[in-house]
Amino acid sequence: MPVPRPFEYYAPSTIEDAFRLIAKNQGEVKVIAGGQSLLPLMRFRLASPTVLVDIGKHLGGELSYVREGRGGISIGALMTHYGLHSSEIIRARCPMLAKAAQDVGDYQVRNRGTLGGSLCHADPAGHYVPAVVALDAELVARGADGERVIRAADFFRDMFTTALRPDEILTEIRIPFTHEDRWGYEVIHGQGGGFATAIAAVLLKMHASVCESASIVIGATSPVPVRVTEAEDVLNGKTLTEALLLDAAAAVHSNLPRPLADPRIPAHYRRDMASLAAERALLSAFGGV
Repeated sequence: MPVPRPFEYYAPSTIEDAFRLIAKNQGEVKVIAGGQSLLPLMRFRLASPTVLVDIGKHLGGELSYVREGRGGISIGALMTHYGLHSSEIIRARCPMLAKAAQDVGDYQVRNRGTLGGSLCHADPAGHYVPAVVALDAELVARGADGERVIRAADFFRDMFTTALRPDEILTEIRIPFTHEDRWGYEVIHGQGGGFATAIAAVLLKMHASVCESASIVIGATSPVPVRVTEAEDVLNGKTLTEALLLDAAAAVHSNLPRPLADPRIPAHYRRDMASLAAERALLSAFGGV
């Protein structure tokens, strides 16, 4: 049975203690929250940190919350997937995020895994990745020297790579209110379930029947989420019809950068599924879901 390489384990009781441990062990340390992504990698030695700093054990009370503010909501990075999906505030104010949380993993993963951990893992097939970009979220990173705010569109740099510095921890996600906007979110899974083949997150800002601005973001097809501006331009400033939405989905197919490919999923199939996911998400948004 595969087992991880030996490592030192720390569970700091304050975030300041976490920063000190990270600074002391730079280059050798990994921060863990729920552990649903990192621990399997460690077990098969695809990741082998010598120091593990667990911020989930004692800092949940400090970094697990949903708060309403002026114009938006703030979410602690240690909110679990289950907590997001069951939050009345999230359901009312940011239903796309509740939908994204609904089908993450299985029951155990949803109860242990966290929003911040998923975003920092930056798996291209992660459910939240295209959603936070479409929602124009801001991510708050804290380090020993203070905090900085990173737009979600700038956070994901490459596959499993983010804009976080080695001495920083993601502490909060800020999302503008979307309850009056029309939205759609669609995941197409691979054969037999498992990881996503394509994800589409759509947000339509409307004035009566006219689309003032559209955000169409595709995930799971590229190392980072792709905002398909050519498809958005099909809708921007137009009175929406079903035919126009189908044209936008076709524009996703035509303008999506070359998708990832592997022995199971060829690039052309992933492109087809991205277009299908966009079509379903757009029609869902058009229906006012």
